[in-house]
Amino acid sequence: MNGNLPAPNLLTAACRQGRGLVLRVHRDERGVISVLTVFATFLFTILLVMLINVGRQIDDKIRMQNAADASAYSGSVAIARGMNALAFSNHLLCEVFALTAYMREGRDQNAEKLVPEILQAWRVVGTQFWLGTGSRVHSQKFKLMGRAIVDKADVEQKMVDAFGALAHEQSRISLPLFEYILAGPNGQGDPLGGFIPRFQRAVVRATPILAETAVDDIVQRYGTSSQGIHENQPLRALLWRSNVLAVGYTDEDDPRARTVPALDPSPMGVDTMMPNLDEYFRRASDRRRSLAFFYLEDWIRHWQTKYFEYPTPSYSSREGDTTAKMSQYINLWRIFTCYQLNKLLDEYPNTNLPHMLRELDASTGGGCAGFDSQQQATLERDYQFVGTAYWPPLSTMFPGLFRNPLERDSRNYAVTFAQAEIYIPFRRYACCPWAYPVACTDENGQPATCWINQYDNWPHEWDLFNQNWTARLTPATAPSLIPVLQTHPSRYLTGSLTSYVPPRVGALSQTQLQIVSPH
Repeated sequence: MNGNLPAPNLLTAACRQGRGLVLRVHRDERGVISVLTVFATFLFTILLVMLINVGRQIDDKIRMQNAADASAYSGSVAIARGMNALAFSNHLLCEVFALTAYMREGRDQNAEKLVPEILQAWRVVGTQFWLGTGSRVHSQKFKLMGRAIVDKADVEQKMVDAFGALAHEQSRISLPLFEYILAGPNGQGDPLGGFIPRFQRAVVRATPILAETAVDDIVQRYGTSSQGIHENQPLRALLWRSNVLAVGYTDEDDPRARTVPALDPSPMGVDTMMPNLDEYFRRASDRRRSLAFFYLEDWIRHWQTKYFEYPTPSYSSREGDTTAKMSQYINLWRIFTCYQLNKLLDEYPNTNLPHMLRELDASTGGGCAGFDSQQQATLERDYQFVGTAYWPPLSTMFPGLFRNPLERDSRNYAVTFAQAEIYIPFRRYACCPWAYPVACTDENGQPATCWINQYDNWPHEWDLFNQNWTARLTPATAPSLIPVLQTHPSRYLTGSLTSYVPPRVGALSQTQLQIVSPH
C-alpha cells in the first residue's frame, strides 16, 4: 500500500469532516448576543425617543399654559393697578380741595380776628367771679376760678396768635402750589381742568398699553429658552376682553368702549359723548363735595384738636382740660374753612371732577345691589379677561418615525388660554388692623380684654374711590372664549403669526370646549 486512499474512501472522509463542521457550528453560541443587542438597541432607542418626545410635549404644554396663566394674571394686575391709581387720585383731588380751603383760611385769618372779642367776654366773666359784682363778694372758690379764667384767656390768646402765625406761614409756602394744581398749566379757565384730571386721563389711556407690555414681557420670559425648537419663533400672547377686543390695541378715546371702565364726568372734558353724562356729573359733584368736607374736618382735627378742641370720648380728659377751648378757635375755623371750601368748589363747577366708574356706578349706585342680566353682562365685558399664548408646533425627534399632529398643517399653532378678572374683595373678619380692644369680663367675672372685629371697615363698594382693586385667575368659562380662540391674532401681532390658522373649535359649544380643555 502506498498510503493513498482510494477515491471512495476520500469522499467518505470528506463527508464525515463536513458533518462534524456543521455540528460544531450549530452547537457554537458565540456572537448570538451581538445580534440580539442590535435589535434590542433599536427597540430601546425607539422607546427612548418616544419618551423624550412625550416628555418634551408635556413640558412644552406646561410651559405654554404657565405663560397663558401668567399673561392673563399680569395683564389683569396692571389694569387693577390702573383702577387703584384712579381711586387714589380721586381721593387726592378731594384732599387738595380741602387743603386749599384750609390754607386760604390760614392766609385770610378770619377766625383769628374774632377770638379777641370772645376772650374779652371771658375776661369780664372771670373778673366778676374774681373781684365780685357791686356789693356781692364771692367765695374763695369762685375767686380762684375767676382768676384762673382771666389768666387762661391771656394764655389762649397767645396760643391763637402762635397757631395763626404758623397757619399763615404754611399758607404762604403751600397755598400757591395747591392753587396751581387745581388751576392747571393753562389757568383756572381751562376746560380740561387741573393737573390731577389730566393725570387721570393719562392713566386711562396708558393702562391698557402697560397691560399689553406686561403680557408681552412675561410671556417671552417663558419662551426664551425653548425658542429654538419652535421654528426659532418667539412665544407670543394677547390679553382679550370679553367683547373679543385685544387689550392695548383698541381705541381708548371712546368712553363707551375703552378697556378701563372709567370716564371723566366733566361736561367740558373729553368724554362728552357718553350717554347719561349728566347723571355721572351729578354723582361726581356730590361725591367731590362730601369727600372734600370729610378731609377738611380730618385735617382740622389732625392739626388743632390737641390745642383747641373740647374733650370728647375719643380723647382723654387731660387733653381736654389743657386745650384752649374758651377761644372757640377750632369751631370758628370750621365755619370759615367751610365757607372757603364752598367758595372754592363754586370756582370749579364743571372741572376738576373725580373720574367715575362706567355704567355699574351710575345705574346701581355701587356693587351692593343685586345684579340683573344687564349688570352681569357689564361685569363680563369690563372686568373679565382672557389670556392666550401662541407658538409654532414643537419639533419632534425622529420626524420620520414620530409626528406631531399639528405638523399635518404647518400653519397650525399650539394655543393655550387662561381667564382672569379684576374685582373688589368682600369685607371679611380680621384681627388687625380692623379690630380694637374693649374692656369686658371673662366667664369668671374677672376683668378682661375683648377684641371687636371691625369687618365693616373693609371697603367693598365697586367704585373708583375704593383702592382695593385686585386680580385673580378664574376658570375659563367666558361665553366669548370660542370667538376669542377663533380670532386671528395677526390683527394685533405682526411677524411670525401671519400664517396662523385658528383651531377648529368654531363648531363646539362652550360645554364641549370645556370637556376638550377643562382649564
